[in-house]
Amino acid sequence: MKKDIADMKMEIEGLERILETTEPGLINVIRDDEQIEKLLGDHEQMKKHITDIKMEIEEMEGILETVLDRRITASDFLHSLNIHFAFGSDVVPDGEYPKIVEAARIIRTYYLREIVMLEGYTDEAGSATANLALSTRRAEAVKRVLIEQGIPADMIIAVGKGARGLLTERTGPGISGIENRRVVFSIIEDD
Repeated sequence: MKKDIADMKMEIEGLERILETTEPGLINVIRDDEQIEKLLGDHEQMKKHITDIKMEIEEMEGILETVLDRRITASDFLHSLNIHFAFGSDVVPDGEYPKIVEAARIIRTYYLREIVMLEGYTDEAGSATANLALSTRRAEAVKRVLIEQGIPADMIIAVGKGARGLLTERTGPGISGIENRRVVFSIIEDD
């Protein structure tokens, strides 16, 4: 879009140069009223075309500004990379590894001087004590994979939250309640 705006601005500059150099000289040289009328009509059309292009540019710049205002940040994206676990397990499933690899890439790219918080969660099945221990082991499991991916251990905090922060009331083995059995990434930004 930025390239389109730049191209339009160059087109406007070219048209304006043509208008500046041709309008006065041609009218003085041409004596035929019909040709003069045609040139004046062409001149007005060029002015309208320039105005239309300027309006398009303003519209495109407004759209671009809106898109930039609504863009998702790396931190938002990182936070959306929830790592899900099987019922009662603290073993990172094979299908979740690509998310952790992507999280490590984002951390290396944008947050290498920040602290990464890993919050482990469970569903409601089991006691509060068992769930807190399981959620902590899940966060630690993700931490180990991040370390394998080159993220320094001292910049990762792994904590268990147990069954707090449930996303749904579903629980149990299989996929029921899997959205609750997760580790969530967040960044603790140093002010």
